[in-house]
Amino acid sequence: MRLRWPGYYSSSLIVRGVENGFALRYKLGLVAMGSRLASIKRFGIRTGIISLGLLCLAAGLLFLLTISPGERLARRIATDKLRTVLGQEVDIGDLETNLVSRISLCHVQIYQVQQGDTTRFLHIDQCQISYNLRQLLKRRMIIETVSVEGIDVFIHRDSTGSDNLPAVLRMHGKKEDSSGRIFQVQLQELMIRNARAEFKDEAGKGLRALFYDIDISAIRLDTSGYSCQVMSGGGRVELDTLSLPFEALSLEGSFGAGNVNLDSLVADIAGLMLKGSSVLKTTGDEPALAGDFRLTGNVEQLLFKIPSALPRGIMPVKGRVDMVGHVQGTISQPYIDCAMDVPALEIAGMHPLNVIVQASVTPSAIRVDHLEMAIFGGDLTGTATINRDLSSDSKIHLSLDRLDLREVLARIHNNLLPYQGKVSGSLSATGLMKDPLAGHIESGLKLHLLKFKSVPQADIGVEATLHNGQAEFCLRQDHAFLITQLELRDKRLTGRFSAQVARIEPPVSLFNIPELSGEVELTGEIEGEMDSPVIRADLEARDLKYRNFPIDTLSCGILFRKDRLHIPNLFVAGIQDSIDTASPPFGLAGLSGGFTYRGCLNSYPEDTSGDVWVDLSQPRFREIGCGEGRLHLAITPGKIDLISLSLIKDDLMVRGSGEFHIPEKSGRCNFDLMLSDSDDTNLIRSTSDPASLTFASEDPYPRRGTVKASFRVLDHAQYAVFDLEDQGRVSPPGWGHCARRNAFPGEYQAAINTPVFQIAGKAIS
Repeated sequence: MRLRWPGYYSSSLIVRGVENGFALRYKLGLVAMGSRLASIKRFGIRTGIISLGLLCLAAGLLFLLTISPGERLARRIATDKLRTVLGQEVDIGDLETNLVSRISLCHVQIYQVQQGDTTRFLHIDQCQISYNLRQLLKRRMIIETVSVEGIDVFIHRDSTGSDNLPAVLRMHGKKEDSSGRIFQVQLQELMIRNARAEFKDEAGKGLRALFYDIDISAIRLDTSGYSCQVMSGGGRVELDTLSLPFEALSLEGSFGAGNVNLDSLVADIAGLMLKGSSVLKTTGDEPALAGDFRLTGNVEQLLFKIPSALPRGIMPVKGRVDMVGHVQGTISQPYIDCAMDVPALEIAGMHPLNVIVQASVTPSAIRVDHLEMAIFGGDLTGTATINRDLSSDSKIHLSLDRLDLREVLARIHNNLLPYQGKVSGSLSATGLMKDPLAGHIESGLKLHLLKFKSVPQADIGVEATLHNGQAEFCLRQDHAFLITQLELRDKRLTGRFSAQVARIEPPVSLFNIPELSGEVELTGEIEGEMDSPVIRADLEARDLKYRNFPIDTLSCGILFRKDRLHIPNLFVAGIQDSIDTASPPFGLAGLSGGFTYRGCLNSYPEDTSGDVWVDLSQPRFREIGCGEGRLHLAITPGKIDLISLSLIKDDLMVRGSGEFHIPEKSGRCNFDLMLSDSDDTNLIRSTSDPASLTFASEDPYPRRGTVKASFRVLDHAQYAVFDLEDQGRVSPPGWGHCARRNAFPGEYQAAINTPVFQIAGKAIS
């Protein structure tokens, strides 16, 4: 007999001998079975011991994690793993877990440190994470809920374009290689309460966005993705100097599989309701956006909160806005098309305006495809293209059609002016936004159907052009024109201007200066800085007449410098041989006779001086008159001197002199009364040229009396007070009798009642 051992469960035995062969084979089978059962028993005992050890180890580990050393160990492990995944510094204040179903975190901070500077990204007050470990057997990690209370997120991009986002959030939709993954992680539900988010971008135009009181909830759908809801109690978006607040924000949508679907957006922007929906695709190199929005409401409350973004004097603004738009493109380069309708817009108390705007915003330009506005009883239309690239030309075109001049002036002036008419014109501009003066601008304006105090006036046309720093301005009305040519370079301007008015009546009537006629010529030049130019000009006027007062010759220089006006070398002269009593100067009824005058004046803001000469021929005002007279006034700073006054009536001559102090509003005068026995009493040797007036020599006349007076002009009433002294005895024919009295004081009130000047008074003693 031969036995193979160890052998298989069905080992063969060869037993030589027939008689005991079967029995022996049976016995050997029983022995082999018993040996196998013993091995199984030993394996079961060993497995039980190992399992019991593992359970004890797990229980010990769980117990260890509930005490301080275990929590510190778990916190250190979690911190290291998060630092590896996020690529940033992580601090966890407190960590509590039972390892089987939950983890609690407190005071979690995520930040980055670069060159010694710390930039925060995330701060969490409390975070609860619940999960199911049984799914680990299926190589899945199921996180049932994540609940966060009190979270602060700060996203910052510096001037170089670098941001503080963790590395895992900067994948930009690229697919990761999942071949090495051990577990598949799934989040079932996310809840965030009392969150705050801030975004600051220093690479562009200083965009800053702030959101507070944020609540977020996200629930996993059956398919891959989540449905979510976001609500915010308010916030603010700032761009450059513009600060746009909003009071409430609500978002509902879903995300997953490379798409973010915004089903509903509702925001209250200071009384304006914004509603919209969009789709954001995140599968490309940069997220792509497509959506629609609508903005409705009254703009008054919003504009009241952003006064720095508005021009001065535009408030208050009222009106209901209805705007619809479409957005597409990437986040950094969006394309926006919108249409806005404001049916009753009120600006600074003006009559309601009707405004329709169709515009679009692209990464390279802001384009106004159509602007239509019913304003001031007329229409304003326009288009514009504003390029963000400062090296590309921008274009603007505006047209005015039949604006009501009365309404335009009522907007500029508080008082209603007596002008009527229509305003039409256009403006076209092409050039660089960084240097608009170097571009090309053409404008034309026409004032037609003009009336002043219901009197028809000639049309006014205005044309202006600017090309590469060369400007030209032309104004025309009937027989009058003004042409100005300027060159603008480096904030300096140089140029010349000229004006000629063959008939001054039409233009001056528009400035409420009636009864002025004549001819005027003006030439001059401009130079200096744009904000403080120097203007020099020469003015000549001929055959002027104001309210029938003749100004035959007027010439002067004009100097405007440092916001101050100087008028050097003013010369004025005129002759009226015989006054037309039906149309006397200034409407003074009863004035007759003739006169000749001339004057020279140099006027500066603080120094005015000059002389005026007047010759009278048979002057008479009502019942008072004389044969002839002569007057010489000298004007000095703060003072007017009566150098000489000579009046002759028959054989009586009056000579006078005096002075008036302008600041004190007081003065003195002396009058000498003389009788002449001579037949030659001519004072003036007049000529036809007022610039060549000569005066006769003053013959000595015996003095018969003197009148001295001091006077002052009172501020609180329209009269002057005189103190008089009368010396001498004079009995001229037709002048009555004047008894001689020494130091005869009297008080007289000279009432001003234009065109009549009256004197009434009584003696004090």
